[in-house]
Amino acid sequence: MYYENFCTMINLKNDKYFIDLNIGGSLVPLVAVSDIGKMAAKIFSCPELIGKEVYVSSCHLNGYDIA
Repeated sequence: MYYENFCTMINLKNDKYFIDLNIGGSLVPLVAVSDIGKMAAKIFSCPELIGKEVYVSSCHLNGYDIA
């Protein structure tokens, strides 16, 4: 999930803003759009990663940490 997606998920209820995520304590990989280019450049500069599957994430947070 992109951090920037949170901007589109903000809701107003009873004069309070909230983000409705039903993830509880599960960890969710989050990535900032600005980090993707940096990560891609690093991956392409490592010959040992050629042909490998690479996962990118800025961090892993649960719903409580995000709140």
